[in-house]
Amino acid sequence: MIAMIDPTGFITIVVGAAALAAVLIHVALAFGVMFDAVSLERHRRLWFLGAMTWTVATLFTGLLGATAYWLMHRSTIAGDPPPK
Repeated sequence: MIAMIDPTGFITIVVGAAALAAVLIHVALAFGVMFDAVSLERHRRLWFLGAMTWTVATLFTGLLGATAYWLMHRSTIAGDPPPK
């Protein structure tokens, strides 16, 4: 007799693991943005949002929010910092 694997149980485990990984990635990106934004905010104003708003935005949007933050504050296309 060949043992049958329950496909719905396997799919549930895979989807659950992917969801957990996504949550952990979002939290890690949000913490990274938070630490960088708080330290950057000590020296100059941030574009459009404060440090905690960038953190929450990154928490909910993940890589998209972290990329937007990086493009606006750390990349060479960011240009001059906003006036104080």
